[in-house]
Amino acid sequence: MKLAQKISQTFIARKNCIESGNKVWEDKHSETLEALEKLLPSGSGFDSGTKITDASDRQIKLRTKYHHMSPEGFYTHWTQHCVTIKSTFSGLDVTVSGSGDICDYIAEVFEHVLSESYDESVI
Repeated sequence: MKLAQKISQTFIARKNCIESGNKVWEDKHSETLEALEKLLPSGSGFDSGTKITDASDRQIKLRTKYHHMSPEGFYTHWTQHCVTIKSTFSGLDVTVSGSGDICDYIAEVFEHVLSESYDESVI
């Protein structure tokens, strides 16, 4: 199972538990989602991590910030981005809010991470 699939399934399961009032499993799924967030890009520019904001069987929405650097190697500013992942027949379609080359880079990073096989023993 790919990491994107695990995020989607867990988010949907937690939502179903919220709707049915199953607090025990809602908490378990929330803990799993927190652990899954730790597998998403963090560091190397994504210095404040990534948050899962929404998911369905068709798409995942994430929120991240990117810490930009000058050519001299000094941090200059932050940009916030919404990353939307949609499942396609050929893989994942990743779009990133904002403009510029950095959005292409962010999309590549997230596509790579979310396409990786998810190892249940990690969490």
